[in-house]
Amino acid sequence: APLHDPLRLAEDAAVTDLIAGGRLILGVGLGWREEEFAGLGVPLAERVPRMVAAIDTMRRGWRGELVPGGSRQELKVNVPVRPLPARPGGPPVWIGAMSDPAVRRAGRIADGFMATEVSPALLADHVALARHEFEASGRAGPFTISVHLPVFPWDSGDGWDLIKDYHRYIAWKYDDMEGAHGRSGTPQAPPPVTAAEEDALRESVIVGSPRQVAETIDEYRVAAGGDLVFIARLYFPGLSWDVQQRAVRLFAEQVAPAARQLAGGSGGWGSGGSGG
Repeated sequence: APLHDPLRLAEDAAVTDLIAGGRLILGVGLGWREEEFAGLGVPLAERVPRMVAAIDTMRRGWRGELVPGGSRQELKVNVPVRPLPARPGGPPVWIGAMSDPAVRRAGRIADGFMATEVSPALLADHVALARHEFEASGRAGPFTISVHLPVFPWDSGDGWDLIKDYHRYIAWKYDDMEGAHGRSGTPQAPPPVTAAEEDALRESVIVGSPRQVAETIDEYRVAAGGDLVFIARLYFPGLSWDVQQRAVRLFAEQVAPAARQLAGGSGGWGSGGSGG
């Protein structure tokens, strides 16, 4: 959010909500790559107040209030957001949060938060922080807990052996971002993985039989307090398309029904990537 003009973000979201018939959920985050902020001329140190101001601008504009526009002080003017979104007051805003301060901030100013790279135990801690801030702020309405994790259900052999190289590549690209600053040309390949690194990678993805995957997802639902929107990242760049399609089908046809059964028919479900 800090890298976008708040007024344009508000209007883009409103248009999307209209196209979607009032079904948009707007997810925002702080950003973290110095290269991106420097490239767009936005001070990294201003990212928190910029995001808070952006959410305030969007919500006020979606309610029909005039909001500040103009990038230069001498051109500042109050303007309306047009068009207005399909839903009165606009779409719910979720904040992607990993650190304790970010989770608390989500509880204070957002309608939900999206967790990633978390264990069920850590998710439970974050949920407690966010809900405490939500209640302490005196805000009304639901507060949604969402988890976004890589998932690979497989019903024949060890699914980890199929995806480990591709899952590792994604993780390494994040590790390599600092070194890749200003680099051009052919992307580099990751160095050989150590046994300790592989063990950590294995813990960062939900992989196993459809039943095992469903049971793990249910652990996250319980940690969230019984109601969870789970977003399955089912795409592994470079993995055979046929294999990925099969994993998506297994998730849709076996994992989701089993997880809903474990949850007693409650909970929200979503799948991301690879045709999900």
